[in-house]
Amino acid sequence: MANNGKSRDQVSVILPVRNCEDRIAELIERVLDQGSAVREVIVADQNSTDETVSVALSVGDPRVRIVCLARCGVEEATRVAAREAKEDWVLVCEAAKLAGEAPLTTPLENARLLPRKRLSMQQDSSNPA
Repeated sequence: MANNGKSRDQVSVILPVRNCEDRIAELIERVLDQGSAVREVIVADQNSTDETVSVALSVGDPRVRIVCLARCGVEEATRVAAREAKEDWVLVCEAAKLAGEAPLTTPLENARLLPRKRLSMQQDSSNPA
């Protein structure tokens, strides 16, 4: 059963963010610290007006990629980033849910594991029911 060497053990992590300059480097580092299962981190920047993008780039890890978007919602940012993902499975970790005073200990604990194909094939607009 060929799977091109990809499995659920290797994931792309998507971080939809906006104006998170004070926490983005720590969040990226904590995600990367999760081990070899994290093959890439895609920071889906939703038109930040602060230094989120430059701080994310300053992490300097080749597994970190930035996708710059017009201001949009988390779902749209996730969809766009999923299209860019290299792995078949993605973890979506919303930075806004990790904001606050508590230290980031396990950022992937509340992440959603989803198949990239399902995310990237969703329609870009709401589907009327």
